[in-house]
Amino acid sequence: MAHTSLHPIAQSDIQSRHQEQKKISLKWKEPIKMSVMDRIRIYAKLSKLKLGGLVAASSLCGYLIAPSPSFLMFNDFGLLLSTIVGSSLCIGAANAFNQVLEIPYDSQMSRTFCRVLPQFKISPLEAILFGICSSVVGSAILYYFVNPIVFFMGIANIILYSFIYTPLKRYSIVNTWVGAIVGALPPMSGWIAKVNYFDPCCILLGAVLFSWQFPHFNSLSWNIREQYAKAGYCMMSLLNPKLNSLTSLRYSCLLIPITCAFSLIGINDFWFMLDGNLLNILLAYRAFKFHQSRSDQNARYIEYIELFEELFSLTFSQVEYKLPLYNKQQKLIPATSDENMKTKINEKIQDILNAKDNFETNIDSIFCLSNINYENNQVMYTEYVRTLQEGIHELEAELNNISNCLK
Repeated sequence: MAHTSLHPIAQSDIQSRHQEQKKISLKWKEPIKMSVMDRIRIYAKLSKLKLGGLVAASSLCGYLIAPSPSFLMFNDFGLLLSTIVGSSLCIGAANAFNQVLEIPYDSQMSRTFCRVLPQFKISPLEAILFGICSSVVGSAILYYFVNPIVFFMGIANIILYSFIYTPLKRYSIVNTWVGAIVGALPPMSGWIAKVNYFDPCCILLGAVLFSWQFPHFNSLSWNIREQYAKAGYCMMSLLNPKLNSLTSLRYSCLLIPITCAFSLIGINDFWFMLDGNLLNILLAYRAFKFHQSRSDQNARYIEYIELFEELFSLTFSQVEYKLPLYNKQQKLIPATSDENMKTKINEKIQDILNAKDNFETNIDSIFCLSNINYENNQVMYTEYVRTLQEGIHELEAELNNISNCLK
């Protein structure tokens, strides 16, 4: 049954409920004895493994969409693996600290009552130690095997989520914006890990994840607003329902020009502006309906769309940017039975791959020169990328000519 008559709750009422929750004394029990495998499962729940999977996926997307001198999607598997594992461990640590701080509040919400700490599966001390170990190992991986920028972003995520966002949930609706920043950092980390410097274009990818979280979280918080009220959380869905739905609408609409910007600045081709916005437009429409009529059903519509919207957008961004030459190779070669034509096609493709290999060799030699500082390296890297791209466009035009001849 949809609830549309809930009136805004005064922040003073929320604060009084928060003070009541602080007085709750959880009479701690002896943690349950368990096997090694059971303990591993408990740690997986403590670190919110599913959420960690989403973080890993967003880091992967950032890594894959970042510009690279290689046409291979996984041109450095070790770097990719280090980025994903390090980022996942950092967010796992943040989740562990978050659950330790929210034990009294999680115990009051049906959505979170079954978490491992309210259920006395492990002690808070063990959860803290797990969080410390995860943060140390994760940040060390990012520092030694990725780069210092990604390392600092991993540390920033732990601090923002555990020690700013978590307590802020009980004092101000600003917590939603802080939480959105936390969600925007992992894909940016993946991008920066790939290019090895702070590329301003990665902010655009972060903006997608930042904007996406408002319709996602605001619709979710609407449907469990009574639970948030009981636990004493300051959420827009409680304090200002109109702002809650309006914010969802604003950021849903913002996703459309952000997606167009990917094509306009050359990260993706023109078609991404169209197919990448299909679900964005539908999301904006449903957010508009939610703002018109703040009902549980309209909020759920947004949640359903959100499940697919980001997945399809990020998938399209990979297919339409990273694999054009791969697609040409797969389509052109089977298109003719002429052996001479097949040979020509393979020669053109080999020219592109050789150009890539020569380019990477030159880049490696540049970075081995100890007398050249980092800034000059970055400038030379950019110049070589531009030169290579010009050559690629010429070779790609020849491939298109061959393709036209086959028609």
